[in-house]
Amino acid sequence: GGGAMWCTDGAWDQGAILPRSAELTGSGVDPAPNQTAGFLTSEECLRTHYNLLREDFVRPLRTTLAALQRGETPPREVRLHEGVRIRGAQAGEPFGLLHELALGGEGAETAGAEISSLVNGSMVLLSPDGWG
Repeated sequence: GGGAMWCTDGAWDQGAILPRSAELTGSGVDPAPNQTAGFLTSEECLRTHYNLLREDFVRPLRTTLAALQRGETPPREVRLHEGVRIRGAQAGEPFGLLHELALGGEGAETAGAEISSLVNGSMVLLSPDGWG
């Protein structure tokens, strides 16, 4: 269950990087555990490590969304901002895409105090329906 998208056919380098809705709304399935020895092929080793790293990315998203949908407080490392809009985007240096965000809604006047949580490398998720 849980709609996990683990690469099981050897095509780990062609699997989905971003999680699909089914992965975020399901209970999740743990990928195969890491081994210190005994991989049959280098492909098996790469596939296992890819799946483990990907789950390290997806699990916190799944946990946070589940808490929000149950009406619970999200994990402490998560900051919620209401009424956030994307005002623009531009190419970043040396690479990447930079988005300019407009913080709005309740608490917008104090949002600047929390802006340090939006540093380079932070994960930002936007939802038009409040994760409902």
